[in-house]
Amino acid sequence: MKIREYYQNTLKQYSNNTYLSDIVLRSLILNHLDISDMSRFYFILEEELLGIDELNKKLKRVLDGEPYQYVINSQTFLNENYYVDSRVLIPRMETEELVMTLINLLKTRFKNNSFCVADIGTGSGCIAISLKKAFPHARILAIDIIDSALEVAKKNAYSLNADIEFLQGDLLNPILEKKVKLDVLVSNPPYISNINEIDESVWKYEPHEALLSKKLYFYEEILKNVSDVMQSEGIIAFEFNYDQKELLLDLIKKYIPSSNYIFYQDAFKKWRYVIIEYKK
Repeated sequence: MKIREYYQNTLKQYSNNTYLSDIVLRSLILNHLDISDMSRFYFILEEELLGIDELNKKLKRVLDGEPYQYVINSQTFLNENYYVDSRVLIPRMETEELVMTLINLLKTRFKNNSFCVADIGTGSGCIAISLKKAFPHARILAIDIIDSALEVAKKNAYSLNADIEFLQGDLLNPILEKKVKLDVLVSNPPYISNINEIDESVWKYEPHEALLSKKLYFYEEILKNVSDVMQSEGIIAFEFNYDQKELLLDLIKKYIPSSNYIFYQDAFKKWRYVIIEYKK
């Protein structure tokens, strides 16, 4: 069977399946063929498709609701391919927006590109690695309390040639133990408090400890202790849930009242992240 035939027949057969789309099927086929460049797909349509049984096993996993990124163990983040599996959350577009905004700010803030950053709750490592790629001379600390998540982040750092320091521990504790002073702190912590907000496939397959939080627990724990790890001035960046802006603003005013801040909406016009100009 040629790739074109398999591709067209599969899309037609499962046109009503929620989890299968054109881009998902193309990703499955290219991954099966060990091709990383999505643009090559339409140049190989007349080639014979070998190993269909193995490809169909992956297809079934997707049809049953497993995120295709876990099936192919890959997700693109800022034009880099990251290894992902069920030990870490799948990097999202909203986090890309946060990182791009932060990179643009840091380029103007630190002209020599020599500064210290901590990524709290690094997961797959996508934030820390992206910052290291943008600022090769920066010192990047990637922190997570989950050892299995750090294993994935280390794998990504190695494959993407990013020299990052990985620390296991809870929130700011590893930084305090190292007696490091940060210029930049960034975190995309667990922030969903209502299980009903989580899609069924996300809840079934992605790690719960990276999703759920009691209200703004992690933000408050960071902000009330942040003066112990930051330089006298610096940058703090958080991603948060769309309905948490006002609550997070209250915490900023409570714990770091001298700081300035800008809240940003994501591509879907939902409040999604904040950049804080920290001052003691």
